[in-house]
Amino acid sequence: MVLLLTILVGIPMRFLAQPGFSATIPQMAGMKVVLSAYTGLDVVTVDSLLGDASGHFVYEPELPVGMYFLNGPKTYLEFLSVGKPVALRMDDIDDEYGVIFYDSPENTRWIAYLALRERYRYGRDNPAAFYRLTDSLIGDANDYAVRLIRSDRDEELYPSDFQDPDLIPTNVLTTKIVHRLELSDNDFVLGSDQILNMAKVDMKGYGFALQYLLKGFTALGLSDVTDHLLNFPCIAEGEISEEEGQWLETLVEPYQKVRVGVKAPDIQMVTIDGKPYHLYASEAEHILVLFWAADCEYCHDFMRSIKKNLDLGKTYELVTFVIADSEKETKRKLRKMKLDGWHCYDEARWEGKAFLDYHVTSTPTVFLLDKDKTIVCKPYDWNELKKWLDNNKY
Repeated sequence: MVLLLTILVGIPMRFLAQPGFSATIPQMAGMKVVLSAYTGLDVVTVDSLLGDASGHFVYEPELPVGMYFLNGPKTYLEFLSVGKPVALRMDDIDDEYGVIFYDSPENTRWIAYLALRERYRYGRDNPAAFYRLTDSLIGDANDYAVRLIRSDRDEELYPSDFQDPDLIPTNVLTTKIVHRLELSDNDFVLGSDQILNMAKVDMKGYGFALQYLLKGFTALGLSDVTDHLLNFPCIAEGEISEEEGQWLETLVEPYQKVRVGVKAPDIQMVTIDGKPYHLYASEAEHILVLFWAADCEYCHDFMRSIKKNLDLGKTYELVTFVIADSEKETKRKLRKMKLDGWHCYDEARWEGKAFLDYHVTSTPTVFLLDKDKTIVCKPYDWNELKKWLDNNKY
């Protein structure tokens, strides 16, 4: 026992309790890097790490299964977690594939695959060599990296892609979904149906694909597509259980609240001029609710078109929410545009109540409401808004 304690005292602590993630990058000594994770739907920041004098970075908690990346001022590195500690060394930050992983065959295999993928451009250059080399890399293994490689190296989407839940917290499945949509010749309803028809082989895969498509098309302002998706395409009556149906309803609930034809969420705020505003108390015939960003030129163009073409303050009431660095910057931008309306700045930014209530994921996002506060249009740009106004004689 005494001998064991003597041995343990001489071992550095990081080897006694290995952290969830550690990296040694000598050229990044004393610098900060950001550890991020793919969730399928989003990229989320896990933590910001500061390297010590030797370029050693440590994140203590164990990382859940999925795909992660390390991003710093001089480097970008993608790696996998299989639910056990990940340790690596990168001696040359200019060689993103020259990484040594310790006791992680999955990551050794994945980084080698990424190098082959870049060299052969997903097999577009010399496909025979690409498949021969990736086959030899895979061998008889069937670990996490192998499952990702098998799915990733073929750009075509298959029902089997939705049967492995561990593909979801990566960028593999989403990349293939986007590629499939690109083949739909801008018929996104048809493209979405084709994807969801394959995804329904597994309800978890279907739910993920549905959320991903809803998030993307909501950000694009394509309300005709999102309204179609809210009807659970490709799921026939009696095809899923009551519990599965209730689960899908919870997934789409945020989008149901802001679809065309429903009453818009209420807004109660204090404007940048210190005036109170209550949406449901407004007596305006038409209300435009606009979410914009101070550094978004496309937003500014949209707002200039609204100012030029609509009778703001009389026929139309304008309510805006901004993503900006400060209230001072917001006031400066609005003074420059001379835009009449009720304007709000919220330090919470994307996490502000209005942004969350209206499920805003990009700017500009616009909602046109009638006097009953019903959402009647969710235009992608000014031309779409003008077309709707002309067709409906607003």
